[in-house]
Amino acid sequence: MLFKSRNAAFHALAAAAACIVSAVPSARARAQAPHDDSKEMEHPEVRTVEFHGVKSVKLGELREALSTQPSHCLSLLFRPVCLFSKSPYFYERRYFDPLEFRRDVLRVLVFYYRRGWRDAQVDTTVARDGNEVRVRFDVVEGPPTIVDTVVVSGLQGVMRQRRGRRAQQRRSGLRPGEPLNMLKLDTAVARIRTGLLDRGYGNAVVEAPKIDEDTTAHRARVTIATRPGPLTPIARIDVVRLSSKKAVSDETIRNSLTFEPGQLLRRRRLAESQRALYESGLFRSALIDTAVATGPATGRTVCAQQAAGAPTRAAPAAAAAGQGASAPHDSTKNVVVCVLEGQLHDARVSAGFTTADFFALQANYTDNYWLGGPRRLSINASVGNLGAQQLNGTKPFFDVFSTLPAGAARESRYLAPTFQLGANVQQRWFRSPRNTLGGGVFGQRRSSPGIFVDRGYGANLAFTRELTTQVPLSATYRFEINRVEAGEVYFCVNFGACDFPTIDALQGQQRLSPAALTGSISTADNPLEPTSGWLGRLELEHASRVTLSDYRYNRVFGSGSTYLRLGWRRSVLAFRAQAGWVKALASTNQAVGVSGGDPVLHPSKRMYAGGSQSVRGFGENELGPRVLTVDPNLILGRKIEKGDTTYACGGGGVTPAVLRSCFQQRGDSISDRDFIERPLGGTTLALGSVELRVPVWGPLLAAVFVDGAILGEKALSELGKGTGAITPGVGVRYLSPVGPVRVDIGYKPKLTERLPVFTQLDSLGTRRLIDLTANRGCSSGNTAGCRAFPLRESASALRRTLDRLTLHLSIGEAF
Repeated sequence: MLFKSRNAAFHALAAAAACIVSAVPSARARAQAPHDDSKEMEHPEVRTVEFHGVKSVKLGELREALSTQPSHCLSLLFRPVCLFSKSPYFYERRYFDPLEFRRDVLRVLVFYYRRGWRDAQVDTTVARDGNEVRVRFDVVEGPPTIVDTVVVSGLQGVMRQRRGRRAQQRRSGLRPGEPLNMLKLDTAVARIRTGLLDRGYGNAVVEAPKIDEDTTAHRARVTIATRPGPLTPIARIDVVRLSSKKAVSDETIRNSLTFEPGQLLRRRRLAESQRALYESGLFRSALIDTAVATGPATGRTVCAQQAAGAPTRAAPAAAAAGQGASAPHDSTKNVVVCVLEGQLHDARVSAGFTTADFFALQANYTDNYWLGGPRRLSINASVGNLGAQQLNGTKPFFDVFSTLPAGAARESRYLAPTFQLGANVQQRWFRSPRNTLGGGVFGQRRSSPGIFVDRGYGANLAFTRELTTQVPLSATYRFEINRVEAGEVYFCVNFGACDFPTIDALQGQQRLSPAALTGSISTADNPLEPTSGWLGRLELEHASRVTLSDYRYNRVFGSGSTYLRLGWRRSVLAFRAQAGWVKALASTNQAVGVSGGDPVLHPSKRMYAGGSQSVRGFGENELGPRVLTVDPNLILGRKIEKGDTTYACGGGGVTPAVLRSCFQQRGDSISDRDFIERPLGGTTLALGSVELRVPVWGPLLAAVFVDGAILGEKALSELGKGTGAITPGVGVRYLSPVGPVRVDIGYKPKLTERLPVFTQLDSLGTRRLIDLTANRGCSSGNTAGCRAFPLRESASALRRTLDRLTLHLSIGEAF
């Protein structure tokens, strides 16, 4: 088959060609595909579809534009199965349709034509082999039609002028020297119309582009004519209800709008107001549209169409078209707001689990119209760490401690239930539709396994201003009476506070009262399972005497994610980057009752890495600076048999020197299970991730990812000296109504690490922390004499491989 498009006569020729092709099949096709009366022979299976000569357009997009597709495996993961089975659960059979194939020839020509190649030619071959066919498209692209100039007329004095041709190129999306792409031209028309409507020209008209083409030279001149018309202010606003329910007052609805009578009608303001009505939780549906300016502007016809389920224009579309019932010559616009009220009260109870937090229960109550105004009252209660005592260390749950030595009752605090109680009130549209004022009270008990237990209660105050769509800026203040419980080794290693009076002071009640400024932006298409767009967040936090805080510090944390939709089976490539820095202020020590040493930093403000939302090759908080602790009785080899106590080392004399000596002699004989890992966190963090998400079958997705992070101390310039790792992995997602249920397996490339070891000595009523590896050359920045952990010298190859794998179960994407 041979088809060729010829410039301005393309549409006529294409129509004629369609009629000819539908009646007369290709001679080559007839020769290679003899007629058969059976249904199977009339519709043989498509084995392959090949393209030759495609150079200037994206081959993947061209393939997707055609109806003729080859039979294929439903997923890359199913390909090994498809070698042996062609079950419809794994394999999709595609059959040859002669009519659609003839149309595909025209689809190829149209595809090229719309992208600027107006002289493209297509030849096809259909090779028959039994009940299978192999299809081939041979494309001769020819020369493209190049844009010489782009002129946009009618905008003088209307839109802000930029200089020369560059301004017109930006508006049109086309540049001289590029192919005449009709898709870009369509986008340009919509962009110009949107710009006019956002400036208050409600009757703006953008005419279809005029293309003057030199078919011999393959050059084109594009002219886009515009007629902005007069500015269109809003004459009046009417509120129409779609039901008899009237719990929400008209005043509340009007206060949510970002426009008012007398202001210019702008498309962006209508869209923002409609979104504000939806997000308030007060309405099941909301529509904002224009109504007749010369008659009674009740808009009931528009609202009645919506109530009846008839198609209606969304606010942006109505404004973008500059239409509605208004006549083109109307210089004012009336706006109608159609609302259908929803349930003002909501109560929910949920349950779930993660590998790090065990089981959890959560209950929420929300009143969206508290005290008869646009105030949202939220009461939240949650209990976590349920079942930790019984499930700790049971696969797949996180092992807080591999074993609990003597004194385990003191460590059981990490396995006790956590909770959070809170009541918050939000005043929406506080003095402006863009403002939200909120406050509340709270009480909580949080636990970071093996690191600290944080108890606190207090109050918070927040003010949020939406700078523009999906760009909120929040200022918050949180006053909290806080108490931190952690192992003595945590304070000794992190703060240099190894004497117990200082540690006791740090574990007493202190004030943690930071002020923070948080900004975020979102262009993602889906909050639960984003496939395109990007997210960004920046947090600035300060605590000092001015904020009535005992713990005093400055903290900066930023994160960003972007999502790219790939052409292959709707796959998504996602990227994430995070960076953080925190520094304690010198005045903290005096405020919390610590004398000397480095400034103390609250453990919850330190940076941690590792876990289902971080570097997935590690468990929760396992990446970064850590130490090991061990029971002194294990070092001495203490045994009690028939009432007699014996020691394998030291003869019962317990002094720091004896413990260090015995550890040097017996350290390697102590099982890895007898050591407890203590994450210490860092003050600087850099983290990055890349993940490929591929649809497999129905709601199932597969993922391949690589996570990496570096956690260090002090300045960002010294971050390279910190602890870091890069971990690859694979995962599966199930798309549920509440978000993706995620199973990830991360691979830890480094199995053995060298860590310092501490133990606690209780002697004559005095408690002391002893660094068992200090005299072996193990110190900060020098791990030569540290304990190799895990040791596992006798472990099998299979055991070592399994030890490198970390399983995570959770709900919601990692980023």
